[in-house]
Amino acid sequence: MSSLGQHPQLVSRLQSCLHPDLSSPLRAGRLPGDVTDHQRAVALTWLVRGVAVVPCSRTDKGALVPGFGRDAPPEQLAKFSDPEQVRAWWSGRFKRAHVGLLTGRGTDDRGLVVVDLDMPKVDAQPLEGRWSGCHGGTDVLELLARGAGADWPDTYAVLTPSGGMHLYFAQPSAGPLIGCATGEGPTAPHIGPLVDVRGVGGYVIAAGSYPTAQGRVYERVSPPEMRPQPLPDWLLELLRPAAPPTTPPRRPAPVCLYARPAHRETTAPAATLCGGALLSGLKTL
Repeated sequence: MSSLGQHPQLVSRLQSCLHPDLSSPLRAGRLPGDVTDHQRAVALTWLVRGVAVVPCSRTDKGALVPGFGRDAPPEQLAKFSDPEQVRAWWSGRFKRAHVGLLTGRGTDDRGLVVVDLDMPKVDAQPLEGRWSGCHGGTDVLELLARGAGADWPDTYAVLTPSGGMHLYFAQPSAGPLIGCATGEGPTAPHIGPLVDVRGVGGYVIAAGSYPTAQGRVYERVSPPEMRPQPLPDWLLELLRPAAPPTTPPRRPAPVCLYARPAHRETTAPAATLCGGALLSGLKTL
């Protein structure tokens, strides 16, 4: 891992988005030759990577298909990882929609958690107190990393049209999945102002989605071979609620000698498997 300051090219791209007078390839906002084919390919590529997808509005980024909330059962989530359903969405009614990546649960049970580093609104008041001097979510996260004695995390990263950044991580391999949070709050996974967390029940717009109202793309800025990495320990500690205090075990209640144990049935949801060949030619993903 390395600090943000050791990524001059990444910093330059961020500055280009924050200052429109500077030249930036993102400002070109060129559409792909065939938007439908492009968006469908983006969706299927992420599906092969084990990430369920949802069509999203080109204007307000809202999800166009419901049913993936925090408490959604596996059978309700199945359509978001069904290759035929995904092809149908991006071939018909939603053929030009943004590609939303569902966070939290993947096709193999554990999917993504995305740390969304925002930029402040134009009329926002400067941050104060602990966060004084932070001009965006990247500053807030860098301050937290520095406080933990850690470096800027190297992982799959996407520059957003507003000049913010999405950092993609793999959900922890054990323990509870990380949920969603917006901005600063008293409990995890809230970690600071201008930092949102997208986990179970959430989604983000995929890299490669073409520009709309803002005229800029969602652009991958990490190396092409980079994939979402495990959460560093310091960040996982911030994102996961503290374990409740332990209490001494209670004495077991007396059991009747002739009582029969209740029969308990358990059913394990079948894993949703995604087949299909890897798609090639999508350099932006």
